[in-house]
Amino acid sequence: MKLVRCIEEKTKFPGQISMGTRYWMDEDSIWKDSDGDEYATVYTYHIPSEKYKLGQFKTSHFEIEHNCKQCIYSSYPENCKRICMTVAGKEKLV
Repeated sequence: MKLVRCIEEKTKFPGQISMGTRYWMDEDSIWKDSDGDEYATVYTYHIPSEKYKLGQFKTSHFEIEHNCKQCIYSSYPENCKRICMTVAGKEKLV
């Protein structure tokens, strides 16, 4: 999972994602359509569960803040800037 920040809201469906809000993007779900646009599944929480799933969005709506692939499995890996939540949920976003 990657911690991402919304840099562009959807114009056709405003309010689905909010500018400046952090979300979690599942990099294993990334795919491209026939026009070459890239999409990924986005969640409100770092655990990829249906209850946290927002849907599939263009990756261009987001900017990567932190690649959290290792962080959710380890409390404080060296390259983590302590902006990730751990599996135990003890860490919160700063």
